[in-house]
Amino acid sequence: MIKAIILDFDGLIVDSEPIHMLTFQELLGPLGVKIEKKRWYREFVGTGSRTIMKRLFDEFNIKEDADAYVARRKQLFASYVEKGAVKPVNGIAEFLKIAREKNLKLAIASGSHKNSIVQLLKMFGLESFFDAVVGAEDTVRKKPDPEPFLTAAKKLNIPPSDCLVVEDGLPGMKAAEAAGMSVVMMRSAASSHLNNDVVIINDFSEFPFKVTDESVTTVRK
Repeated sequence: MIKAIILDFDGLIVDSEPIHMLTFQELLGPLGVKIEKKRWYREFVGTGSRTIMKRLFDEFNIKEDADAYVARRKQLFASYVEKGAVKPVNGIAEFLKIAREKNLKLAIASGSHKNSIVQLLKMFGLESFFDAVVGAEDTVRKKPDPEPFLTAAKKLNIPPSDCLVVEDGLPGMKAAEAAGMSVVMMRSAASSHLNNDVVIINDFSEFPFKVTDESVTTVRK
């Protein structure tokens, strides 16, 4: 039985992926880096800014300090947050309330910095819904490695087989599957690559809560 739901953060709880992509483009554009939207959603969503930065630096043979650019990128993103460019995803508060009413544990497993996640949760009044938050600082390996989701399950004290993941990125979906967890995908640029075996929802109003009362085999693993 499903006892916990673990969610990605960027693009799923807050509509932040376009801003994340924009900040990388603004910062690295002068260095000759170009990032296509399709590639961003296929390869980079949920993998963490340090992983993305180092991969792009290697690919474009950039000799600058990647960690320094990660810090600059974080500051640039924070400036967009302060300007109100990042909003909560429609329907997320209602979804979280229903999950709580069903006594489901809730956690976040993200490649973003933990303090940024908590800041945005507080800003939108969502912090109290979550029993655990796993950010970039909490794991060594990033999605598509299962460590972020396994860490969240451990914090919740729930077996991975009793956890369901909601994701919008392919790396996150692969990580959840590798962790032995069921997966529901939010429709995004990444979901166009998936086959009919994957449960895909357009928004949180379509989330199939009935699967939490049934065998986990009703959801794709």
